[in-house]
Amino acid sequence: MQKASAEMLGWEDRLQAFGKTAEVTGSHAERSAHRELDAAWRSARAASHRLKTASAGGWHDAQTSYERATNRLAGAWNRLRPDNS
Repeated sequence: MQKASAEMLGWEDRLQAFGKTAEVTGSHAERSAHRELDAAWRSARAASHRLKTASAGGWHDAQTSYERATNRLAGAWNRLRPDNS
């Protein structure tokens, strides 16, 4: 649980820093990538919340959902910023 919280804080910091420095060129590909990243971030935040509030019986499903969501977030990040971790 603490690992997930720390991971989400790390993503939040990374995304905030990116948002402050990103220049949106207006290209369709870049707008699409930003939308994908935003959707992945919302999904990961929701999955993180479900993980924190899951009952013992639902924890495994919540963990799987969280792992998928953070993998999707990492993939979206890497497509938008392939040179930046």
